[in-house]
Amino acid sequence: MKSKKEISDFYISLQEDHHVEKSTVNEKNRIIIHESRHPISALSTIESFVDEINQSNSVAFDDSSTIIKTAPARGNRLEGYYWKINECLDAYSERFVYSPKVEAFYQACEKIGIDPRFMSFGKSTEVCLPDGKTTNAQVFNELIKVIRSICHSNSYQRKLQGHQRNALRRKAKVLTWESELFRWRSRHLVISLTLSYKEQFRSVTTLELIQEHLKNLLNNRRNNKLLKGINGYVWKIEDGISVGLHVHLLIAYSTQTNQDILVAEKIGQYWEAFITDGQGQYWNSNKNPKRYETLGHGIGVGQINHNDAERRDALRKNLEYLMKADQHLKQKGCARTHTIAMSRIPERSNAGRTRKDINPCQEAR
Repeated sequence: MKSKKEISDFYISLQEDHHVEKSTVNEKNRIIIHESRHPISALSTIESFVDEINQSNSVAFDDSSTIIKTAPARGNRLEGYYWKINECLDAYSERFVYSPKVEAFYQACEKIGIDPRFMSFGKSTEVCLPDGKTTNAQVFNELIKVIRSICHSNSYQRKLQGHQRNALRRKAKVLTWESELFRWRSRHLVISLTLSYKEQFRSVTTLELIQEHLKNLLNNRRNNKLLKGINGYVWKIEDGISVGLHVHLLIAYSTQTNQDILVAEKIGQYWEAFITDGQGQYWNSNKNPKRYETLGHGIGVGQINHNDAERRDALRKNLEYLMKADQHLKQKGCARTHTIAMSRIPERSNAGRTRKDINPCQEAR
């Protein structure tokens, strides 16, 4: 089980991805922070809350409680979540499929008649639910009991185990891709782009359209001199709450040039002008690589050699994040659609001396 900090850091990154619009205009990066009506970071609170419930057999309040104190009783960790419950309810959206723990929380809300769209908890306000609970304390206790019951069910356990297996499978797959990439060639120019659409075109942009545009971009490698330098790639399509449909595209580019920022700009401009006929926009992550450090990923872009342990570790973290994000928050319309892919790595040449590769599963020290 991950720590609260690990869960929180992940959802903070996810929050930025959905509410921070990043685009490059006239080769200058700009950032627009949209008002967050869907507080994704609250989902980390839900995951921690569900973990705490499953680690105890108690409830939050005494059955006779009618007034809820602002300070939780000493040692009662569940009571402390009461004051975070409203932001958890506000985080609900019918647009998304959530992780099993978050789904268990909202399923429990539905079972006892809590409507996340309208209900909120206060200090002593009485509420009226179909099962007769009349105080916030009683309702909160009931919510804990129902969540615990759901989490003990066989169907939930199967769903959680499947989720965990998929997470491990995706991680193994992307780490294998990275390892094979550096076995094939010892040095790569790693480029990270976010390809999206201008605000006025987002309402008419469909999943099918962005898939077609991405397919055209990658297929044009056969005939376009700029795109021929793409040796490998990983992409993921997301639907950001505030920023619309977009593609995270990580490219392993030829090291015949070391100008990663310039190459990223040109590919972004090609997407903008030719692939999307002026409807698209892009974000060049290579232009401000230190931004990755603020997210705790390290700098995993630019020229990376096979023996550069620090940058390869950062690259793997970036790749793992892409895999995890799709596991925890996915638009319902994309639930059964192909939204992640990676290229095949060419067969390794026998020419040249053998070298010792870095173990992709080795933890950073």
